[in-house]
Amino acid sequence: MSDRPQNEEPSSISEQAADWLVLIRAGEMTEQEKLDYVHWLKQSPEHIREILELVSLEQLLKETHAEPSEPETPADEASKVIDLAMPTEK
Repeated sequence: MSDRPQNEEPSSISEQAADWLVLIRAGEMTEQEKLDYVHWLKQSPEHIREILELVSLEQLLKETHAEPSEPETPADEASKVIDLAMPTEK
């Protein structure tokens, strides 16, 4: 699934989810990897939650780093930092 040494398995669901997301974003999953991913998702609702959290974080980072249509002021930049620090409702 990843470039980790074979004797070093991801120890947490977060690490496993991150490994899967990296593999998915690389865009060249084998059929077996796709089946393994679906199997991993079906093992626990926590797996699904963690993938969704990572995708949400990824989207937030993309939006934060998007090119603005007009120049931003320092106050605009500060509000982004504050927005990122505020917890989102679930």
